[in-house]
Amino acid sequence: MEEKDLFDLFREGSESLSEQPTIDSWKRLETRLASARETKKKRRSMPLQLMVVGATVALLITAGVVNWVVAREHEARLKSQKQFENLLFLADKWSASEGNVVDELVFDTLKASRDTKILRGVKQIKFKDVRVQMDTFLLENKGKYISFSTKNQVYTLKNVGNSAFLFVAPDGSIVRLRKSSEIAFTLSFGEGQVFLYRKS
Repeated sequence: MEEKDLFDLFREGSESLSEQPTIDSWKRLETRLASARETKKKRRSMPLQLMVVGATVALLITAGVVNWVVAREHEARLKSQKQFENLLFLADKWSASEGNVVDELVFDTLKASRDTKILRGVKQIKFKDVRVQMDTFLLENKGKYISFSTKNQVYTLKNVGNSAFLFVAPDGSIVRLRKSSEIAFTLSFGEGQVFLYRKS
């Protein structure tokens, strides 16, 4: 007996298969295929809809958080600007004296940028009209906060009352400034002596 190729066997077997499905069978098959396509479409569209909804919710939450952060930053800048404006009364020449010692303090307003102003102070201590000490410092609006810096320390404005200003350094040292009238203010460092400055 001659060995037949597998393909020859299939070819010979297929000639005997000539049965045609009925029209009802075709209709049932088409209905089942259409139903399967619809189910597949629904399965695909549901995750897509969920992804769109999720992305929209995430976008709204992100926009809300960004808006909140920007609003808080703007509020902090406005507060800092108002506090700095309350300190602009210092832009003048002031002096405090005790016996033969005269403490002169001169503040000038500098413009660092369009919105930012800096108060530069020069402090001179004189004994019988001879200068024995000179210091410079800056009061600056940094946008969100106000700093008071000397040659060896930086203080940040922490608390503001009607006419009182409290500056605190990272090491905990304190500078208090209190406006007592339009022509006088007091200045104290820590719990030390209080200096009364008057307009010169």
